[in-house]
Amino acid sequence: RASERLFGSGPRIGREIQRRIREVPVSPGNYSGLQVNDKALFWVERGMGGYGAPSTLKAVKIGNEDIKVETVLEGVRGFELTQDGKKIFARRGRDFFVIEAAARKAGDIGNSKVDLAGLSFSLDVKENLRQLFVDA
Repeated sequence: RASERLFGSGPRIGREIQRRIREVPVSPGNYSGLQVNDKALFWVERGMGGYGAPSTLKAVKIGNEDIKVETVLEGVRGFELTQDGKKIFARRGRDFFVIEAAARKAGDIGNSKVDLAGLSFSLDVKENLRQLFVDA
């Protein structure tokens, strides 16, 4: 059997992974950050050129028919699904957005921008350095 040639007949973990793994019917690419909710798979696709290359948040609806990759948001630097899987927190440039987690284009994201203008942090450099020393 193919799984025995790949993983041997010994470790159970190899057989378990082989049983659970599924192929996603999309073309090969430079993908990262795969996340899933109950309706779709989401990932970042980077262009050629590695880190710093243009990146796009892509999604595909979970199903057995009419598999079509959708562009959700272009120019993303990263994203996270909320714990309930209903929203996406995405970074685009220096801005952050909260959009619906669906396998379709985000549309006008102007109203979805997270306003960080009033956010401030107090920082005590001396205390932080002392804490680093204590922790080491």
